[in-house]
Amino acid sequence: MKNKNKTILIIRISALGDVAMTIPAIYSLALNNPEIHIKVLTRPFFSKIFINRPKNISFILLQEKHKGLTGITRLIRELHKEDISYVADFHNILLSWIIDISFILRGIKVAIVNKKRFERLLIINNKNIKSSSFIQRYAETLFKLDLNVLPIIDRIPTNGNNPKPQCLYYKNNEKWIGIAPMARYKNKIYPLDYMKKVIHELSCIKEFKIFLFGSKEDILLLTSLKSNKTICIAGTMTIEEELSLMSQLDIMISMDSANMHLASLVGTKVISIWGSTTPACGFLGWQQSSDNAIYSNLKCQPCSIAGNDNCRFKDYRCLNINPLIITNLITRLLSKT
Repeated sequence: MKNKNKTILIIRISALGDVAMTIPAIYSLALNNPEIHIKVLTRPFFSKIFINRPKNISFILLQEKHKGLTGITRLIRELHKEDISYVADFHNILLSWIIDISFILRGIKVAIVNKKRFERLLIINNKNIKSSSFIQRYAETLFKLDLNVLPIIDRIPTNGNNPKPQCLYYKNNEKWIGIAPMARYKNKIYPLDYMKKVIHELSCIKEFKIFLFGSKEDILLLTSLKSNKTICIAGTMTIEEELSLMSQLDIMISMDSANMHLASLVGTKVISIWGSTTPACGFLGWQQSSDNAIYSNLKCQPCSIAGNDNCRFKDYRCLNINPLIITNLITRLLSKT
């Protein structure tokens, strides 16, 4: 086989949701080409979401010692010791360009993901344009290296090895709903007083059990959303345990954020809520239906591709979504299961 004992370096350094979107392509490459060694350059925390990964995937972790010009030089020396046969740059930023050039100068074939930066401007200025999924773009990057990624997996393989938190042993006849109300940018966060109304409505339904997802920094805000039917798991589980819990949810409610992508990876249906961004930006969760993406469809949407903290009107009107729209969609979807 022409790819036997070949090693491919895949670069995606941040952020959590973006790294999560690389997994369908990376796992598919690994499963379709067990003879290829795959090394993923990323940060230590992000490597933890690669649960139940194929055996031919390993990591090169970006650490403190790789900061600054001296650190980058050290990193490149370490990478050149790995006997890399191909480089797939899934990040396309200055640091990854430096790494790319170092390999090109050694005669190594490099493929860089097309971020379609000009297309982003068109999407913001012409609301009829839609961008291709980034997961598709990652697969296309591997195609440039003549690597087979088909068929692409529809979820992370689960084999029972995921850790199971104590609260997950008994489900009975309950319907489990996950809610991840936070996001990195203000114009992507559904107003918390509206989300509180969503939780109140859901809490009135006997068989519903609600789990609140977020980071340790979100605990205070999440506590303000709690009801007698909610469990706040922020800061109480490892990322592996959170993924295990997500895989057992009947549905997840999330902003356009990392949790949408994590839940998608384990095959959980997601209702996504969008503000300054929309699915047209190319970040809809893997295998998720656009029918379950809720947004106001205003003329000003999308006003950014990845989100920010500003609103040109100062009122974040795109997030003025009636909570009943969300609860009605949840109850309709769950009634079918």
